Amino acid sequence: MKESMKSNNLPLRTAIIGAGPAAFFCADYLLRLSQPCSVALFERRPYPFGLVRDAVAPDKPNIRAAAHAFTRTAQHPGFAFFGNVCVGRDLSLEELKQYYHAIIVATGASSPRTLEMQGGGLAGSEDAVSLAGWYNGRLDCACLRPDLAGPSVVIIGAGNAALDIARILATPAVELEHTDISCAAWEVLRDSHVTEIHIVARRGPYDVCFAPQELELLSRVPGCGIELHAAPARLEPPAPDAAASRMRKAYAVAGASQGRARRIHLHFDMNPVALLGEEKVTGVLFEKPADEFVHIACGMVVNSIGQTACPVAGLPFEEGGNRIPNIGGRVVKEETIIPGFYVAGAVKRGANSVIGANKPDCLETVRGILDDRDRLTETPLDEGDGFLLSLRERGVRVVTFQEWLQIDARERNRGELKGKPRDRLLSLEAMMAVLDQ
Repeated sequence: MKESMKSNNLPLRTAIIGAGPAAFFCADYLLRLSQPCSVALFERRPYPFGLVRDAVAPDKPNIRAAAHAFTRTAQHPGFAFFGNVCVGRDLSLEELKQYYHAIIVATGASSPRTLEMQGGGLAGSEDAVSLAGWYNGRLDCACLRPDLAGPSVVIIGAGNAALDIARILATPAVELEHTDISCAAWEVLRDSHVTEIHIVARRGPYDVCFAPQELELLSRVPGCGIELHAAPARLEPPAPDAAASRMRKAYAVAGASQGRARRIHLHFDMNPVALLGEEKVTGVLFEKPADEFVHIACGMVVNSIGQTACPVAGLPFEEGGNRIPNIGGRVVKEETIIPGFYVAGAVKRGANSVIGANKPDCLETVRGILDDRDRLTETPLDEGDGFLLSLRERGVRVVTFQEWLQIDARERNRGELKGKPRDRLLSLEAMMAVLDQ
């Protein structure tokens, strides 16, 4: 690594599209390992941190704390943040390439997978990505009004995101009041009439995607019991390995939390067939093995079958693989490397996982850039940040990291008045008003 670092002393300029965990991991590695260099993050939202701010449940402050480490990275003199800039709309890849030797795409997988079935367009059909954005105050979801007037909700899918949604819906509002949940979402949850939450897995108890600790966390929701809809034999591990034993223990803990005011039902081996209702969802029809059908009545259904990455204009994309094709982080088209373009995070792997899983593949991508450094820095670049003039001419209000800190301080001050870590600003206009003052 040190030999790669010392191969030349020409400053390396790198742009990263996205400002979530993968983007910050790449920035941190570059700033520590590739001096002299500068790194600029381009983010379509006016704030950084991606899913740490927009998707992590508000009752998980320990995961939110990752933003502190990212903020330390942002204090490096070679770091720059250009928020409220959408690459591909406000700024093209071709324009960026005039100013940066390397461009890393780290846009994540933030779009919900589509659940193709009869009745998918009925009112009351939501997705886990939008609901997480709603209770976190994500700007494009802050005004969502999920229908919690009925007693029953069905969640299709059994990953960590599904359990997060179930836990937030089941947790008494008073338990969430002093978290950094969106105040607008908290008011809706306060008035919720939901008492029955059905999490439906398409596979068996040992093929689900949620982690055992997430099920145990669900078991600790005050006043909420869990019912496991599976024969006792199905809850026995198929193999005596450590992972299966850990899951078996989680099921045992969950099964002991019954007989309470609210209930979470865990169903297995059930495939959704159709959403029922005329204008609004009234239930979901599922098919079980041996052509058995099950109907679960509900007033809202949540699609939580995973997320997809989005294509970036000007770069290849594998629809089936849900990723930008790459070799070790270098973008390829028909197995030919496209010089100067790299990927990191979910858009590189084509899979959803925990935040920390980004670190190894981010390091792999950065190592590739360091190996390519001599060739990359041979390309002459336009000096300075001339693209900022183009953005201003197009009416784009760029938000710097220092300006984000002003927005952050305002949210924290608002939250202090309510006994919360922060009270989120729920519109772009409200955030811009802070800066205009």
